[in-house]
Parts: sequence; C-alpha cells; structure tokens
Amino acid sequence: MRKNILIIGVVVTAAGVALLLSFSGAGYFTTPAGVVNILLGVATGKSSGVTIGEAAQSAPRVLVDRAILRNGVYQLAIFDDKLTLKRLASTRVTLFLAVGLFLLGLFFEGGGLIGGLSGGLTGYSLQEYMAQNRRNRIRRMNTAGDAGRGDLEVGYDKIEKVQVRRSSLLVIAEGEIVRISLPRGYVDRVKPVLESLLEEKYEEEPIPQTASS
Repeated sequence: MRKNILIIGVVVTAAGVALLLSFSGAGYFTTPAGVVNILLGVATGKSSGVTIGEAAQSAPRVLVDRAILRNGVYQLAIFDDKLTLKRLASTRVTLFLAVGLFLLGLFFEGGGLIGGLSGGLTGYSLQEYMAQNRRNRIRRMNTAGDAGRGDLEVGYDKIEKVQVRRSSLLVIAEGEIVRISLPRGYVDRVKPVLESLLEEKYEEEPIPQTASS
C-alpha cells in the first residue's frame, strides 16, 4: 500500500511538472497533488500483510491487515475462540472522496483529464493513509479482539462451517453466510491455522478436475 502511494505520487508529480513546462496553463493542481501523495506515502506505515502470532491467551493467532466485507475494508483477527473484523474504511466513502477530488481536479485544470485522475488517485491515497492509521491505533491500544460499532465478531460456537476458497473465506454462522475476500496469497497463510482451530468445521473448496484428453 505504501509503495503504491509513493508510485502514484511520483507519477502524478512528473505529470504535473510536464504540464507546467508545457506552458499550457495547467499543472497547478496536479503538481501539488503529486507532492501530497508522496508525503502521504512517506507518512503511511508499511503494510504488515499476514502476521502469525504465538498461541497466547487473548492474543490473535493470525492478524490479516486487509479483508473486504460487503462495502468495507477490515482488519481480520483470528483468535482461539473467535474471528474479529475491525472496520478500517468504507468503500463508499472512498468512492465519494475519489469522485469529489476527481471533479475538483477537472475544475482546477480546466477540464483536463490528468487533473481529474490526479485528484481521484489522491482520494485513494488518503483512504489508504487513514486505514493504516486505524491499524496502528488498534495495535497500540490492543483492541484487535474488541468488536465496536461497525465491527463484526463471530464465535466458533456459532459457526457451522468455514469454507476456504482461493481468495476468500465463506463463513456460515447462525444461518447467515459472510464472504470475506482477502488479497492474493493471504489465504494460503491463513489456512493451516483455521484448520487446526475449526477442525470438522473447516472445509476447503474442491479443486476442479480437468478433463483428460
């Protein structure tokens, strides 16, 4: 995430400088937007990905820095007796922010698409920066296992089945189905811990059999 923000910052700044040097009267929004992205990238902590913890009481066995559930971005914590999802950001808020800054960029750059794109990308960077700050706060206050407003907690005693798929977890609990999408490669690291904790409630999606020629 931090790397993405820095790349966005460098690209947008370069585009802004190119516009300024073209003497077209544009670039006065894009260049500062690029600098803001670079500053956000520097200030955003490095993503921790999937963290495997010790089998200690009240501590998560696995901590996943990014999980998508419905219209929100969450941090997933797997404990000995429950799953906890802490909300980091809302995809709706991110979309509104990106669209708003896109329109602002269009306005200040005289309708230029580059200005709009620089604004939209800055909206994405702001969302990632705020999400990382939320992760840092959760770690600092040790609240990964505390479900508050907007969070979700599911005890293993309420879970009927957890089906592990290629890039998601399908949690069936009390008659409801919750799909948790994870970034590429995350599921493989989570699987062994879930299997040992859930035992007969754990299920992997069958691998499709290819027809032999």
